[in-house]
Amino acid sequence: NLILLRFRFEVRKLIDKKLPLKFRLRIVGYRGNIPKWKKILHSLDSINYQLGPVSFVSEQDEFLFDFLNNSKKLSIPIEWCQPDMSRLWNFNLHYFDWARKLVDQSISNNFWSDEITLLDKIIDDWIDQNKPGFGDGWHSYTLSLRIRNWIYLFRIFPELVSEKKLTSLWIQICWLNSHKEICYGGNHLLENLITLIIGSLQFEGEYASKIYLKTTSMLKDELYYQILPDGGHFERTAAYHFLVLDRLIELAFMIEGTL
Repeated sequence: NLILLRFRFEVRKLIDKKLPLKFRLRIVGYRGNIPKWKKILHSLDSINYQLGPVSFVSEQDEFLFDFLNNSKKLSIPIEWCQPDMSRLWNFNLHYFDWARKLVDQSISNNFWSDEITLLDKIIDDWIDQNKPGFGDGWHSYTLSLRIRNWIYLFRIFPELVSEKKLTSLWIQICWLNSHKEICYGGNHLLENLITLIIGSLQFEGEYASKIYLKTTSMLKDELYYQILPDGGHFERTAAYHFLVLDRLIELAFMIEGTL
């Protein structure tokens, strides 16, 4: 069964690359328009950290990325697949965890980092250079992390939100919904499902609600399978246990703030 699922998953990725963009997007549920961006309650929009406004007009065009003990300064436009770096390093580039970490550090230091002003340019650059279905940026696990990080950035900085960015975000959600890593299961599938719930909550409309309801049901079943009676993750490692716990806490806060 798992072998068949894996085979279908890999064949699907090959077919995706052969289809014209219009058909690829239609298959995953994108119909050429996006649902309305939801107004979130409980002060998730325009959170005031008393650090003052951020101007995203920057003269800088370089950003220092530091992953896996390897640092590299990249200029905009960025080459999103660095040939001299490992694939895991490139995955980290696409995750946008670095952007979320940058914001968190700025909040902790009570001072907006200068690098934050580049986020608008970098996000738009990612959209321009990473066409749906191609490259590490469209790997289901990579999508799962980046979608959540973009939502975090858009909610902290409403100034970042534009039709271009919301269209890309919605397409990524639709793509992930159609490319869940059921064949791999484990934490990868949990990442997919948690992200789809969080992502669908950001938009109004029938299709967003459909993704939310179906994915919530899948997550419930998967948690019954992956979380053991003693509360630990079935991988039986502390790292996976804390990772899953962290994701579920984040999900709980997002559901509380949006429903």
